Amino acid sequence: MPDELHAVFGGGQVGQPLARLFRERGLRVRMARRSVGAPEGAELMRGDATDRNFCLEAARGAATICHCMNSPYSAKVWAELIPKYTENLIAAGNAGARLVVLESLYMLGRPGGQPMNEDTPINPCSQKGEIRARGGTPVRNASTRRSTRDSGARFRFLRSRRHGQPPRRSILEARDRRAPGPRAGQSRRGPHLPLRA
Repeated sequence: MPDELHAVFGGGQVGQPLARLFRERGLRVRMARRSVGAPEGAELMRGDATDRNFCLEAARGAATICHCMNSPYSAKVWAELIPKYTENLIAAGNAGARLVVLESLYMLGRPGGQPMNEDTPINPCSQKGEIRARGGTPVRNASTRRSTRDSGARFRFLRSRRHGQPPRRSILEARDRRAPGPRAGQSRRGPHLPLRA
């Protein structure tokens, strides 16, 4: 729906292109981030996502909340920030918004030579992986309770390592776990969000 608002938290390598994609499709976008800079036509709201009140205000009226934030590459920082980001965006989504979360491959550990897909079990093998797994648990629990609507599109955005082709669907078209969609293979560089369906 063109008049629906999509709140994008994070203005980095995923948040910016995602907000641009929303705008290219004529959709309303509010970008929530600490610093300046948002795609043309997107509303910018500056603040800190560890502040729950900021998250609630930035997500007010949104049909979709996209969690595209990342924190500095440090297990100590991850342990501090990731739970706060997650809890605050779940709280913001409790008003009825769909919560779309950019997850991390760290929580999956070593796949034993098997391709990674939506069914790959969570089996961390490092401290960072354990932090990511714990950070994802509240989202999965909230989705089960249906207090938020999790997109369930964990690995739809991985490029296939074998074929090098992106999935046929974008984040705008992923709906829920029951929606049919391609499974993609493992990526050398981690999650990839296609900018074109």
